This record gives sequence, C-alpha cells and structure tokens, in this order.
Amino acid sequence: MIAFAAFVFALPACKGKSDADIKKDVDTKLATNPDFSGLTSDVKDGAVTITGTVKDDATKTAVDPAVKEVKGVKSVINEATVPPPPPPRLLQQPTA
Repeated sequence: MIAFAAFVFALPACKGKSDADIKKDVDTKLATNPDFSGLTSDVKDGAVTITGTVKDDATKTAVDPAVKEVKGVKSVINEATVPPPPPPRLLQQPTA
C-alpha cells in the first residue's frame, strides 16, 4: 500500500513541464539576449516554434542552441526571418 501511494505521488513528477511553463522559460531565455528581442515563441507538445525577425543569419543560427538549453524543449522549429540588406547606395557622378 505504501509503495502504491509513493507511485501515485511520483507519477505527476514524471510528466515533465507543461507547454505553458516551457513557453515562459523560452521567452525568458530570449529576453536575456538583446539580439533575440524581435522573436516570439509558441510551444506544442514540447516543440518550440520561433517566429519574428533577427538582424542576420548568425543570430538566427544562435537561436536554436539557446532555446534547446531550456528544460522540456524537445525540438526547435526556427521560422525567424532575416531582413534583406538595404539596396546599394548609388554614388553621384560629379558633373563637369
């Protein structure tokens, strides 16, 4: 009987973190890095989808390992976008 009671109380601890808890932790993690300020997260069954805009490809690449450090994250789907570079500035030719 004691073993059964111990099992029943231990069972919820095996379930892991809820999606809401994972989202909160991921959002906190993103907030600690100013380069990730334009990002948001959504979590479904431990799979985190990242959306928003980052300044460059290196920053986009850095998001995945940062998010995977959060306990409970099973996978990361990185849908962050990098804006296109500005058009080149045309130099005006001197007039004679």
